[in-house]
Amino acid sequence: MLGLYIAQLAVNLLWPYLFFIQKAFGLAFFWLVLLWMLVAIMLYQFFRESKTAGWLLIPYQGWLTFAAVLNFYIARLNP
Repeated sequence: MLGLYIAQLAVNLLWPYLFFIQKAFGLAFFWLVLLWMLVAIMLYQFFRESKTAGWLLIPYQGWLTFAAVLNFYIARLNP
C-alpha cells in the first residue's frame, strides 16, 4: 500500500510540470487519468484497511475529477 501511495505522489508531482511548464495539455490530461486510476485503486485499498482513511480520500478523488474535466476542455480549446 505504501508503494501505491508513493507512486501516486510521483505521478501527481509530474502533472503540474506537464500542464503549466510544458503546456502539453493532451499529455497532461492522460497523465491525470493515470493519476485518477492510481488514486481509485488506492481509495479501494484504503477503504479495505480503514474506513476513515478511505473517506478522507473521497475529496481528493473529487478534485482530480474536476481537474481532469478542466484539463480536457483546456486541451480541446488549445490544439
